[in-house]
Amino acid sequence: MENIKQIKAEIRKMVQDTVDSGTIGHVQFFTAKIMADRADIQGQDADFYTICARETIVGMVKSAVAKYEKPEAETPILDGFEHLRTAYPVHRGNDHLLVPVHLCTDEELEARASEYEAAANGMRNHAKEIRAYIQERRDQAASQTA
Repeated sequence: MENIKQIKAEIRKMVQDTVDSGTIGHVQFFTAKIMADRADIQGQDADFYTICARETIVGMVKSAVAKYEKPEAETPILDGFEHLRTAYPVHRGNDHLLVPVHLCTDEELEARASEYEAAANGMRNHAKEIRAYIQERRDQAASQTA
């Protein structure tokens, strides 16, 4: 009997092996492979359990792939760089893919760079608001004690 940790580990390995091979990984393929390896769902409620299992597996696969888009995640870095990932999640049409960086288009990489810049700006603005709040709170406390 398998447990969730084992299945997640299998998915992470499948994703990592795909990245290491330098090929594009399809979320649908990863999901189909995991499901096909466990196709012996029988009985009157088999359709129900298959649907539930597929939804769960899709979520696990998307989570494993999403780690490649988080700057702080422990994902492989391209040799010679400090931050550039070996692969990035990309949407091409209706396909949710994990694409090795050398197979990403310039437009896909530019879009990722823009996302990171927007996130950095948002974080900077958040930090400014926190500091403004601290100052406002200090000013209020000082005016109340005066």
